[in-house]
Amino acid sequence: MQKILIMGADKTVGNFLVERLGQMGVKCRAACHNPQRLRSGHYSAVVERVPFDFSDKLSIERAFNQISALFLLTPEDENLFSYVKSSMEVARDFSIKQVVYVSLLGCENPSCGGPLIKLHRQAEDLIRNSSIPYTILRPNCLMQTILSLIEPSTGMIYLPMGEAKVSYIDARDVAIVAADIFLPGAHHYYKTYNLTGKEALSMHQVASRLSEVSGVKIGYVDVPESTAEENLRKIYPRERVGMILEYLKLLSSGQASLISSAEEVVARAEPILFIDFARDYAEEIRRRLAA
Repeated sequence: MQKILIMGADKTVGNFLVERLGQMGVKCRAACHNPQRLRSGHYSAVVERVPFDFSDKLSIERAFNQISALFLLTPEDENLFSYVKSSMEVARDFSIKQVVYVSLLGCENPSCGGPLIKLHRQAEDLIRNSSIPYTILRPNCLMQTILSLIEPSTGMIYLPMGEAKVSYIDARDVAIVAADIFLPGAHHYYKTYNLTGKEALSMHQVASRLSEVSGVKIGYVDVPESTAEENLRKIYPRERVGMILEYLKLLSSGQASLISSAEEVVARAEPILFIDFARDYAEEIRRRLAA
């Protein structure tokens, strides 16, 4: 069986993929900038950890040694395209046989703008024009991301989303799909999959479900972009905030409400409902607000 390199293993989807492959007994190398964030202690027999930096080509080359397949999850900043470009160059030099790239829902629509969508679209084109068999995954906004947007002191979510509905997806579902794509005999080369949840929810509905399950009052306030920017700067690096605000415009436009059946097609799995996600993370929500 092939050995898989997971780039971005310390990010939410990457972490869940490492766990999934570890449970399946699949050998993988978890490359991460912050090894302390990687949850793979129970699978040390099949999961190898390596320190990694996208800006260091030697680091990339060390990570690719004796690897046959690549899961490519990059930081979403202004260097995204260069990260993908350098990774694909090394993948070609090391004769990698398969690449699974995590893009973003919205890239399928040429009218969708914003720097983050454009960078992912450029990266997709680069991967498609390479000589390496690929699969592109385009997940919608992750359910886990919402937790970081809850203001701990008030229990409120402040976003310029109006009543727009979004088919949020659990990061665990993205990992399940990715793991199945790597299985022997799977036939997903040269395909692109939109990944969404089974339902599209407004932020008021999201807050209601989080409150219902956690027992803590969670609310949502539709705020101007300037207020959202101020709040986001408390959570994310300044250079990322502009990209996030542009992405929120896509979400608030209603274009992220589509429902895909890709999880059922690829992994024969029912996507996790938001209410079940909320139950699984109820204790984390309570801890966040208690702090």
